[in-house]
Amino acid sequence: FGVKHKELEVRESSRSGAAFVGFTDVILKKGGVVYGAAVQDDFSVQHIRATNAKQRDCMKKAKYVQSSTVGIYPMVADDLKAGLDVLFSGTPCQIAGLRSYLLEKKIDSERLVCCDMICHGVPSPAIWKKYLEYISEKYHGEILKVNFRDKDFGWDSHFETFLIKGKKKKIVERDYTDLFYQHIMFRPSCYNCPFANVYRPGD
Repeated sequence: FGVKHKELEVRESSRSGAAFVGFTDVILKKGGVVYGAAVQDDFSVQHIRATNAKQRDCMKKAKYVQSSTVGIYPMVADDLKAGLDVLFSGTPCQIAGLRSYLLEKKIDSERLVCCDMICHGVPSPAIWKKYLEYISEKYHGEILKVNFRDKDFGWDSHFETFLIKGKKKKIVERDYTDLFYQHIMFRPSCYNCPFANVYRPGD
């Protein structure tokens, strides 16, 4: 099935069809918890925990870099042990890691829903950090905001944009995007991914 959120405003605030918002709304309305990737103040990407829509909305939009899950799996385990409904969104390998962790710890995962993306491979956070330094040096200013895939150029286009301190207009680039689609900056494990098939670890 192909699905999209029925509200255009919600779709426009997301990267693609906003199905993630629909899925997580169900969990949040039941008093559950949502885990997903969010861009941090330093533009790194980390998994966070959300108990309301405002926190969940930080997880919207695409992030073309590996997210950190440090400390997250024990938090998921604690929520499950507390009897909460949990939705975890991530790459297939992150979900497989979570399931293995819960199995090892003998945690009942009946209330866990896992949502994995059709992953294209993840660039190293080190490459993303170096790219940000390159953009900052190139345009002689501090980066205030990043958008991995700016919808202002259309739903099908792929341009990354940056808001630079002292610049009135946002900066438009494609270097990182082009490297991504050339498949030359993924983690080594991505080139031999056991999840690049129809047998998915998510629900």
